[in-house]
Formats: sequence, structure tokens, C-alpha cells
Amino acid sequence: MPSGEQSEVLVSGVNEFAGAVEGLKERMRIAARNIVTEGALILADAMKEQYRARPGGSRRVSHITGKVYYAGAPNFPASPPNPTIRTGNTLNSIRPRKIGPINIDTWMSQTGPGTSYERYPELGTKFIRVPFPMVKMGIENSEERLQALAEAEWAEAEGV
Repeated sequence: MPSGEQSEVLVSGVNEFAGAVEGLKERMRIAARNIVTEGALILADAMKEQYRARPGGSRRVSHITGKVYYAGAPNFPASPPNPTIRTGNTLNSIRPRKIGPINIDTWMSQTGPGTSYERYPELGTKFIRVPFPMVKMGIENSEERLQALAEAEWAEAEGV
């Protein structure tokens, strides 16, 4: 370039590009929220699916509390790894407990049973030698559904 001449570069569309990136980020944040919110429900359902159905005719009613209990062995013995429903309290307590943002780009959920004693059959004790890993099996069985949900949400957010 001969001396005294200047070159000039014109860039256009910067504001439009920045706006498009911000729009994509916002759609991705919404997709993350949807994945965590709907995923928590999928996970809770998968945990509930691990329980064996209640038996017919092998129940008893407590004379003190009036609660219905389902008899154990020999009428309805435990059958690992699937938990057996006795009162249904743990099964009925399985749900998303807390769903919310950790920060602007990260969402979380706490999903599971709300009974204080659920960990005993889940992990086992000296009296429960063979555990009933309802939470672990529910997580494993929901992986494909969670993956499909995530892929669908990300594709919608990307506009594919």
C-alpha cells in the first residue's frame, strides 16, 4: 500500500448478532428450567414404578389408628430389589421437593421420598440385609426419558 493511503473496514450487523446471541441464551435458560421441572416429575414417576402392587385380600386395619397395613410374609413377602408397599406412606411421599435456580444459568431439583425412614430399605440395615434401591433404580430407569426430554427441549430452544 503506498504511503498516505488509508484502509477502512466496515463491520455491520454487530448489534443484530449480539441480539440474536442474547435471544438464544434466554431460550436456553427456559429450556434448562423446563428440563429440570419436567425431569423431576419423570424421576418421581420412575421411583414410584419400582414398587410392587398392593396385594388383594392380605390387609389388616390397625385397631388403634385405623390405618390399613398390608401383611408381610408369608402372605406378601418382600421380593428384592423391588420394595413392597405396607402402608403406602413412602410411595405417596415421592415427589419433587424443591425446584429452583441456583444461579441465572443453572437449575436444580430435589426429588424423592419425604419419609424419614426411607433410607433404611434403600440402603439396607443389619435387619434388612438385601436393600430395596427404589431411588437408584428409578434414576436408572428414567435416564432414557430424561435424555429424550433434554434433546427435545434443546432442539426447540435452538430452533431446529
